[in-house]
Amino acid sequence: MENNLNNELPRLLRAEEVARCIGMSKNSIFRMARAGKFPKQIRVSGQTTAWLESEVREWIAKRVKERNEASK
Repeated sequence: MENNLNNELPRLLRAEEVARCIGMSKNSIFRMARAGKFPKQIRVSGQTTAWLESEVREWIAKRVKERNEASK
């Protein structure tokens, strides 16, 4: 049952993981999210927030696409 649950639920990434994925500081990530330039985080509990892995991946893919289109 646990394996089935993992396949259905989206994965959440904490700020440290997101920072490693995109090579930016946690402060920069929060600042970009507030400015609407990065996906908004989800409040998990109290002061704990996380991002949907799928949205972070989409953000990265969009940056790559923009770079590739600019170099044409």
